[in-house]
Amino acid sequence: MSEQPARTWIDAHIHVSDIGRDGAVRESMLADLLEVLDRSEADLRFIISPDGPYFSRMMQDPTGIMEANSMIHRLVRAAPDRLYGACMVNPHFPDASLRAMETCIGDWGFVMLGEMLQYMMGYRMDGDEVEPLLRLAEQ
Repeated sequence: MSEQPARTWIDAHIHVSDIGRDGAVRESMLADLLEVLDRSEADLRFIISPDGPYFSRMMQDPTGIMEANSMIHRLVRAAPDRLYGACMVNPHFPDASLRAMETCIGDWGFVMLGEMLQYMMGYRMDGDEVEPLLRLAEQ
C-alpha cells in the first residue's frame, strides 16, 4: 500500500508582524512561521496579513498601508509557495489603498484583499469609500 501525499491546507487568516508589542524587531519571524509549517503533518500554507504596529500605523497614516504590505511582501518573497500575501487597506485613505492594491495584487501576486476590518477602522462595507476597492479586487 503506497503512502498518500499530505493534504494541502491553506489557512487564510493569519496576522503577522515582525515588530513585537515592545517595539523590538522580531528577527526570527520568517523562521518561526516556517517552523510552524514544517511541524505540520499536512502540507500547510498561510495567507498572511499585517498585524500589530503596522495595523495601528495604517489606521492613522496613509503611508502605513504600503509599509504594512511591504512587510508581508518580504516574508512571502522569502517563502514562495508556502506563504501568500493578503493586501490590507484602509478605505479612509482611498488613493493609498488603491495604489497598494495595484502593487500588492498586480505586481507582487498577493492572492486576496483582506482582512477588511470595518469594525475597527470605522467604515461600512457598503460605503462609497469601499466600492472602488472592491471593484478593483474583483478585476
